[in-house]
Amino acid sequence: MPSSSINEGSLSNSIMYDDSFLSFQELEDKLGLCFIDKGLLQAALTSRSFIKETIDKDPNAQVGDNERLEFLGDAVIELVVREYLYKNLDDDVNFLTTKKKEIVENSYLHMRALELGLRPHIRLGVGESRNPASEEAILSGALEALCAAIYLDQGFLRAKDFVLQNIIQNSTLDKNTC
Repeated sequence: MPSSSINEGSLSNSIMYDDSFLSFQELEDKLGLCFIDKGLLQAALTSRSFIKETIDKDPNAQVGDNERLEFLGDAVIELVVREYLYKNLDDDVNFLTTKKKEIVENSYLHMRALELGLRPHIRLGVGESRNPASEEAILSGALEALCAAIYLDQGFLRAKDFVLQNIIQNSTLDKNTC
């Protein structure tokens, strides 16, 4: 079954909006993950706009979106980053706060999401996928939601490892510390 994609805007070349393009196994392999609850991974990569369009087509569809996971994932990432800063830098709180903001801001998480290859696995509604201005928020939110899904599926230590290896690694922190 061929996948559908929109051919407009910067998102259009790689973010698709129907189920046939998904290869969760490929993404899990690439990221070194193995979800027990595959529904958490699916929800982490599914936008509310996709759900709205899915329910419009099939009112009985049971699909979750990533907004609540994004909320939790933001806290998971922030806790790991704060702990890392606390343990690895002896600077004052103002400097630590500045460094924390650099790591958890959308532009940095967007860049990490691109490098991790999340873009082709995110399910968006047609209208949202046509809006290139929302790419940063979509991809950074998906990465936050993924971190929450890992936390819920495999626990805090696995989520912490993921954040350390995939978000903090290659950051300004990684280059200036330990």
